[in-house]
Amino acid sequence: MLILSFVLFLLFLFLGVPIAFSLGLSSMVAILANGTISPMLVAQKLFTSVNSFSLMAIPFFMLSGELMEAGGISEKLIEIAKAFLGHITGGIGMVAIGTSALFAGVSGSAAADTAAVGSMLIPSMIKEGYPKGLASVIQATAGSLGPIIPPSMTMIIYCSLTNLSIGECFMAGIIPGIIIAVGTGLVTRIYAKKLGIKGGKRYTWKEKGKALRDGCLAIIMPVIIIGGIVSGIFTPTESGAV
Repeated sequence: MLILSFVLFLLFLFLGVPIAFSLGLSSMVAILANGTISPMLVAQKLFTSVNSFSLMAIPFFMLSGELMEAGGISEKLIEIAKAFLGHITGGIGMVAIGTSALFAGVSGSAAADTAAVGSMLIPSMIKEGYPKGLASVIQATAGSLGPIIPPSMTMIIYCSLTNLSIGECFMAGIIPGIIIAVGTGLVTRIYAKKLGIKGGKRYTWKEKGKALRDGCLAIIMPVIIIGGIVSGIFTPTESGAV
């Protein structure tokens, strides 16, 4: 049965069937060919595997991230990062890291974080003098904050499979996320200093306040989620809807 499943999996991949469907179809055919497991049991298992209250949080967080992105939240987060980090040695590289950390609290996804921020800031980093490889590495590393800083879709899936507390995992991701962001920033600053890349203009406190006001919704979103879960006001799933 294992050999049949593997051969079918390779065949489906060769035919251009998506990996998820290739895995499912090859396993299903192998199970039916074996005849020891009832097809009804397979259908029940497929349903019970996704019949999870915790997993409902994922589409809610995805929807909130898409709504905020459609509202131009990326530009506002970039402006906040520029206001507070743009003047540091490394300039736009530091902005990319700061924006990715802020966007991680909105999207919960490394792919979304990297795509949304990188598409705008990687060209800017290259223009400022960063080598293409270094600019890409900075953004890829900063994008990895998506699954670490809450809300994290990866944590939700992990907790639903292991019966761990989503709220506690969210709390546990804050400090590591900050450490990764700071560490990436320090390394970026070292490379920027070697390359002679200076910081941008220094914003006034009035300009910083305006940037914070414009992007306040994105900043308070993680606070609402973590605060609501820890205080017991709502569950992680309900926090996605809120």
